[in-house]
Amino acid sequence: MSTRRTEMLRKLGASLVDFVMEFTGGLLGSYFGAMVAALVTVMNQNVNPQMMQSSIKSGFGIGFVFWALGVSFLNRVPIQGISRASVGKKLFKLELISSGTALTWSKVTGRWLLSMGSFSIFGGGYLYAFFHPEQRTLHDVLADTDVVPSFESASLEIEPMEEALDPETALQMMIISNAQAERPSATVIQLPLKGKNERKKAA
Repeated sequence: MSTRRTEMLRKLGASLVDFVMEFTGGLLGSYFGAMVAALVTVMNQNVNPQMMQSSIKSGFGIGFVFWALGVSFLNRVPIQGISRASVGKKLFKLELISSGTALTWSKVTGRWLLSMGSFSIFGGGYLYAFFHPEQRTLHDVLADTDVVPSFESASLEIEPMEEALDPETALQMMIISNAQAERPSATVIQLPLKGKNERKKAA
């Protein structure tokens, strides 16, 4: 199996894990919302079956949306912002990087909002990765970000230069066999919070 195909499958697997987790959170929250709505309706003296049914449906829908978005935000902004990976990306050893500019909290948050737009158009923003030369989703292109194999899993190899005038003093070239090496414009820059913590440890 080619490296590009393997990387694409890992990205799909990570997205699937995140979606399942967010959907499960919304489903659990919907039952909580339905129970709260039913309780509020029962406290109303003029309650009737139609009102109860309508209230429970509304509570179910509101609870699902609220909890699904809450879990999605927690997973894709604070967790991903600090560790550079959502839960799904961690499981598949992937990380979020920024192309050319610093990876900031505003960029991570903006990417999350754009990802909801990618999902809302029937998942078209995610399917866009199948046609992009670097397998980037539409929201990654718009946010100027990318998802690549985690740098910690990179392997290093030393290879001597083939053309050298003096073999004894020839320099060696270090080749990083990592997907990031294929994207020279991609830079991994620490987020403010992470850098602040590391400066405190160094002090």
